[in-house]
Amino acid sequence: MKRDILSLIATAVFAASAPGATTTRPLLIQAAPTPAASYTLTDLGSSDGHTIATALNEKGQVVGNGKDYAFLWSNGQRTSLKGIPSPMGNDWSRANAINNHGAVVGSSGGYFPIVMSGLEEAGAFVYQNGKMSKVGGRNDWSSFEAYGINDRGDIVGLDGYRGFVWMKGRFISLATLSKHPRGNGSRAAAINNRGQVVGGTTVNRPGDGLPVHAFLWQKGKMKDLGGLHPYSNSVATAINDAGQIVGYASNNAQWRSATLYTPGRAILWSEGKPHPLPHLSGTTQSQANAINNRGEIVGESGGHAVLWKGGRFFDLNNGIDPAAGWTLTEARDVNDHGWIVGAGKRNGEKELRAFLLTPR
Repeated sequence: MKRDILSLIATAVFAASAPGATTTRPLLIQAAPTPAASYTLTDLGSSDGHTIATALNEKGQVVGNGKDYAFLWSNGQRTSLKGIPSPMGNDWSRANAINNHGAVVGSSGGYFPIVMSGLEEAGAFVYQNGKMSKVGGRNDWSSFEAYGINDRGDIVGLDGYRGFVWMKGRFISLATLSKHPRGNGSRAAAINNRGQVVGGTTVNRPGDGLPVHAFLWQKGKMKDLGGLHPYSNSVATAINDAGQIVGYASNNAQWRSATLYTPGRAILWSEGKPHPLPHLSGTTQSQANAINNRGEIVGESGGHAVLWKGGRFFDLNNGIDPAAGWTLTEARDVNDHGWIVGAGKRNGEKELRAFLLTPR
């Protein structure tokens, strides 16, 4: 497949990277005043308040989350995905990913802390052909959440304090890269069609406490993708079928859940090394959320949805009609057609609204 990858980057082959934070020069990507394409904006919001679109597939099916329930948007029709009731009777739901067969994964439950454990009342689900079921038939409600699914139906996510892979009818628990006696955690965020998995894990770093680093898991082995100076922590959020990986770095992390509290700098891992991606002027913050098979990356910077494409960097707000009254605040996913989903604010409203951008 031909890929429009960022300029001056060869096809990425992800070998092992140094386990510590690495100082690297930024990629030569130029900020552009206008995007490479103008977009038609489709409002996917609803009248019940806050909505955000989290993922889409090559058919243009979109999943996301409303106030209480996840939703599936397909052929202009919106379907609410009520969750599987938890032991306490809660059926809220969140959808995180959808594959090209229309299978949706996420979690359902109450999303409040289980006393003294730091875990949530949540159970991983897969929704397909109008039916919702538990991942692997497993009746677990302690922070059991699904974050990614590939076209083979392999699923990744979080099970308590460990990432998991559901593959070929069995669960694989992802051990951490830290041997510290307490506080360890891992989280699997995404899986590609080659079965490669990325996410975050605690690592051993003498004198630095228990930092979180992005990882690549393949063929049963975990690989530390390293951090990005001067940040202490990193996580990987997405991987495409070529093995190109994106994520972000931060100084604020929660060890046991292997998550970062605040974004710091967007990262592309190229040739086994982390490279910082540009951010908008007036801010030092950026976060990369997804990468398609053409090497196009979406995320956010300084409260604006952004796109890194073909060696250039764009504020997606410059690609829509300003008369629409929207401010696009974050881009969550991009498919190989260049369609983009995320969330923004319309006409100064306080609540976020889900959107879909399609190139004109």
